[in-house]
Amino acid sequence: MDPFDSSFYIAAATAIPVLYVALILQQGTSFDSMLTRLKRSTDEIENKLDVAKLLDNPPKWRDGLVLMTEPFVFLLLRSAVLTILLFCLLGEITAIVVLYNKADNPGARYIVLISTIGLFVITAVGPTLALIKLEGRYWFAMGKSWWALLKLFWAILKEEWDELAQARHDRARRHHDISRPEPGIGEDNADPH
Repeated sequence: MDPFDSSFYIAAATAIPVLYVALILQQGTSFDSMLTRLKRSTDEIENKLDVAKLLDNPPKWRDGLVLMTEPFVFLLLRSAVLTILLFCLLGEITAIVVLYNKADNPGARYIVLISTIGLFVITAVGPTLALIKLEGRYWFAMGKSWWALLKLFWAILKEEWDELAQARHDRARRHHDISRPEPGIGEDNADPH
């Protein structure tokens, strides 16, 4: 029998509470916003999904669409919150029990691994989305700047092109005026009749 290696479980038993605390302390991201949205969804369902009121006064199509999607949003958010709590509790309890018994098994290893990775991913979602949003605003601003520079460059080119075309036109006109003799010079001014 292989000797019990506890380093994985010690790391997981340490990481899971840290990830959970990090998830809870993120201001305005992931877990906090999920709980806020879940409460709002619950209130919407309680206040607006009264069948008798809806039959008497049917909502407009947009309000009806919101009312129809609200239970799905509620179920999705509730599932996400329960998954987070399940990751925390199941992973931490399994890691502690394995450490206590000094006995390892593949099922416990997978539970702790999936719980730790799941919590890590969920914890990273909030900051990642904030960064993507910030990057999106940056690239949008950069795109606007580049577009403005491109329009400025185009305007300069167009102005130069117009000036060049005008200079060609003026030169051609001068050449045409020089090569065409003026009336009365070199001609007989006598009336042919």
